[in-house]
Amino acid sequence: MTKIPTLYEKLKPNVKAELNKSQIKYGSTIRNVIAKLESTHFVGDLTIDDMKTIHLFSSTGYVNQTGLEFIWGEKIFDGYGEND
Repeated sequence: MTKIPTLYEKLKPNVKAELNKSQIKYGSTIRNVIAKLESTHFVGDLTIDDMKTIHLFSSTGYVNQTGLEFIWGEKIFDGYGEND
């Protein structure tokens, strides 16, 4: 049986690095979001607030994204935008 990767495992390397770096200054906020990513397998299980937090603390701007790009996390998870 194939193991479904967690959303934390699917994070793009630069996003994961920025979240880990932000954890030093914003500990509990980042720990909470990382815990959710480590226990979640599907983007649809995240709230909009979760997505905003990930974007904010990973320095991934979401203002210039379409609604669908933001909702599906195309800029933060691997498997989207292979040409980025």
